[in-house]
Amino acid sequence: REAKLKDARERQKLLEKTRILKAKYHKSGMQEFKVEISKRMRVLHRLGFVDENGVIQSKGKFACELESVDELVTTELIFGGALTELTPAQLVAFLTCCYSEMERKMEALQNPPSQPKLASAWQQLTVVARRVAKVQKDAGLEIDEAKYVNSFSQQEVDVTLAWCEGNSFEDVMSLTNNFEGSIIRNFRRLSELLDQVFAAAKGIGDEKFAKKISEAGKHLRRGIVFAASLYT
Repeated sequence: REAKLKDARERQKLLEKTRILKAKYHKSGMQEFKVEISKRMRVLHRLGFVDENGVIQSKGKFACELESVDELVTTELIFGGALTELTPAQLVAFLTCCYSEMERKMEALQNPPSQPKLASAWQQLTVVARRVAKVQKDAGLEIDEAKYVNSFSQQEVDVTLAWCEGNSFEDVMSLTNNFEGSIIRNFRRLSELLDQVFAAAKGIGDEKFAKKISEAGKHLRRGIVFAASLYT
């Protein structure tokens, strides 16, 4: 009987230690989470997405609608006027640059887009990406600035522009080594991004930009790429 009582007491001690360790682990995890949130809020404040009280601003409202691209860089570019001088077709093509893929292979990073306005917008993107990376680093977040900047690519710009300017799918495919299915998926993903940007513009009351995005969508959503029979 004494042995059983001893075993019971030992078991109780182990259970209590387990409870204490779990509590410490939970507290530690929550603390790390709070620190991470604090750093990210610092980034949002410095970029003007929220005010000093954490109240979301126009930039923040716009960014909340974006899901498939780098929200910070894309929003900074749009609010900074980088897309103002682009035609609707050029705007669609440039948005392909805003997808951020941290594991992108360096050989995918080629020369700037062929058209001067697009090349200028691409240059602005690299500047903005470096600034956003620096703000994140200054806020205490771990980030490799060079890798972050190189996560953006202009490789789909000219192909997308050719399609949006009315070229046939056959002519478009002659400009790339990608498979047809990849190009179609990319265009359809871009279509979803246009919907997000349109909603973001409407959400902050920018009717002029929303109208431009709507017009841009007409240049993209055409022909065999968006034929329903391909996906039914």
